[in-house]
Parts: sequence; structure tokens; C-alpha cells
Amino acid sequence: MPDVFKIRVIKTGDAECQIFAESLAGKAESEGPLPVKDLALRSRPFHKEMSRAAVTRRAELSDDDASQRMLAAPRHDAAVRDDDAVAKAEAHKTDLKITQEVGTSIFEFLFRPDIDRLFRESMERSFEAEEALPIRLLVEQIPQLTEVPWESLYDRKTQGFLSLSRQTPFIRAVRRDPVRLSRKRKPRLRILGMVSRPSDMVNFSLSPIDAEGEQVEMRRAIKELEEQNKVELHWTVSGRQDDLEDAVIRPPTPWNIFHFIGHGGFDCDVGQGYLLIQEEDGTKAAVLYSETLRNILIGPNGPQLVVLNSCKGAFASSGDLFSSTASDLAVGGVPAVVAMQFVVSDTMAKAFSRKFYECITKGDSIGTAMAITRAYLKMRMFPEWVAPVLFLGGDDTPIFYE
Repeated sequence: MPDVFKIRVIKTGDAECQIFAESLAGKAESEGPLPVKDLALRSRPFHKEMSRAAVTRRAELSDDDASQRMLAAPRHDAAVRDDDAVAKAEAHKTDLKITQEVGTSIFEFLFRPDIDRLFRESMERSFEAEEALPIRLLVEQIPQLTEVPWESLYDRKTQGFLSLSRQTPFIRAVRRDPVRLSRKRKPRLRILGMVSRPSDMVNFSLSPIDAEGEQVEMRRAIKELEEQNKVELHWTVSGRQDDLEDAVIRPPTPWNIFHFIGHGGFDCDVGQGYLLIQEEDGTKAAVLYSETLRNILIGPNGPQLVVLNSCKGAFASSGDLFSSTASDLAVGGVPAVVAMQFVVSDTMAKAFSRKFYECITKGDSIGTAMAITRAYLKMRMFPEWVAPVLFLGGDDTPIFYE
């Protein structure tokens, strides 16, 4: 039986909390202060800095060019240094230092001495068994911690980010007892995509998105299996709610994945996340709240995985992007939801889609696919590599079996 390192955080007082950890190696718990202010003070500037970096410093190299240009032999005129490349490398170091500092504080909060000892023992057992040790975090009823970038967890002892390793896929759980994803072998993987690009967004200060570019990257990722008739990728007729409902509710065969390209946000008055879709005329922006989206997606033909990607907006406060919509969907019954916890660049969104779907179609579990994709984005020097979040209501299994 594969092991899972489960961590549960509960609030026991105004400034106190209890942390429980469990794996096949045993159990551990720790009671102590709940440093909400400290974590929030670290998390909010981190969100803003990573969002700013995503917009101002983009990794523009293509997949084919990036590694070649980094490893290429110096030219005879190499005395002239590539100042832009040097500046980008220095900026990347700065981003990593910031992420390490935040990730270290989060690690020290979660992995207190007894829990850390259990984690090390669990890791040793997983290495011996040649299996991964997914880390499953459940934070119960502490809304002040929703802004914490848990994916930046940094272990000083191993000098590594846990969420980047296939050995320790990181998952945000939404319930104590996970439901199981279907393990039925499917004749083909069916993906439904939706692009929403309203031209009239008077009330929303948003930048345009390169939807065509992301669609191309998704096609590239599944091309071989699509030619073998093992994967299908379809797109809704438009970005309207009616067309989404028709595509989800009335298909002849259930969907496995729903992929959204567009903008999202959070309505503080309503207390719900939302996606920006198109009104009936197709030009004006309309709000599709997470509750309505949940009702559309959950059903006999609904997907097991929802991916909310390509968010690139001007929402200033952290926690206002797709992550709230994602958690709402996962709590409501969607088995797995992937989203961005802060603003990402178009370039990063396209790179994410390509690598993530390459992993999914090769049979990797969702958690493993996320770990591999984050590591790939970090290698490409995207400052926002930590943005992708996985909310899992079920266990971490592949959703595609050949």
C-alpha cells in the first residue's frame, strides 16, 4: 500500500493551533502558537513580488531554444557578455532567495520537531520501497491561512523545495477522508476546453491573453496520442455559459478534464470566486460564480479534473484569483482542481499547459504531473513556478490509463 504523509492543522484558540501528522511510519502531533500575522506578513508581499516578476520578467525562450542557448559553446566573440541573460539570471537568484525564505518559515511552522522526525522516517521508508511519499495538507477552518503559498515549502536539511520533487508531490486536501478517482481503463482521454475573451471588460482592468498560443501548446502535448485516437480535445463553441452547459451536460461520453483559459477573480461581497465569461452577445464580460460553475461541472458527465489556467489580471490583493474558485469546486465534489494562486504570465501559462498535459497523457498521477511541471517551470526560470496549486478531494492517481 503506497504511503501518504498527511498533515492536518486545526485552530484550538485565538492564537493557538494543533498539527497532526500521520503516515505508515506512525503518528505525531504538536501544539503551539498559530503565527497567522507572521505568515500573512510574509505571504502577501511574496504574492505581489511574484506577480510583479511574472509580468516584468518573462522567460521568452522556446522549449527548443532555452536549453540549447544555455548550454551552447561560447562563440569566438563571447567576450561581449549577454547583459540581458546575466540580469535575468541574477533576478532568478533573487526570486529563489525570496521563495526559500518564505518556504523555510512555512516548513518550520508545519514540521515541528516530532512531526519532522516522523517525516524523515517516512521518507526513509519510501526510499527503501522505491515509492513516492505524497504530502497531503489539510488546513481546517483557518481562513487567515488561505493566502499562504504552501507550495513553496523549503527543507533546509535537504536544501530543496518539497513540491518540486516527484518523491514528495504536494497536495492541498479538502476533506479528511479522500474519495477515490475512477481507475477504470478508458478507451480514450476526453478533454473539454473553454476560452473566454470578452472584448468589452469595462468594469475589469485586465490584460489580453494569448489563448491561441495555449491551445497550440496543448495540441503539441497530446499530438501523438491524439493521432492514435487515445486522446480527444474539444472546445466549446464560445465562452458563454449556455455553450458550456450544452457541452458538459449533453455529451455522448463523459469528460475526463475541463480546461479553462481566461480570467478569474474573487467577489468579497458575495464571498465566492468567479470566472469571467462572455454574455449572450459574446462581447461583454459576465461573471460565472464558483457555485454555478460547480453545479454545471458536477454530474454524470462531469470531469474528474478541472484546470483553471492562463490568469493574467490586475487584481491587487492576494488570494483573489482562481485558488478560491478551485477550493470551492473541490469542496463541492470535483475530485481534482488545478489553479493559479496569483498572477502568471501568458508565457508561463503556455509552458505549464504543455508540460502538464505531457505528464498526464503519459500516465503520471496528477500530483506527480504537478511536481514535474513545477520543476520544469523553475528550470525555465519562471519566477511564478510556485503559482500552480492542486486541490484534491480524492486520492492521487493517474486519470489516464492506456
